Amino acid sequence: MQNLTISAPEYEEQATFNSYKVLKNSSDSLFDDLKLIIAQVCSAPIAIISF
Repeated sequence: MQNLTISAPEYEEQATFNSYKVLKNSSDSLFDDLKLIIAQVCSAPIAIISF
């Protein structure tokens, strides 16, 4: 089994992401609203959020 290490900047980035609690939010309406705003700002027919 391979031992994985995470660099300090990557660890801090992950900690910041986790603080937003995005993955624990069961409401998709927030993402739907965000995608709509992004599509409108970029004058695009659609927007996609991917992790």
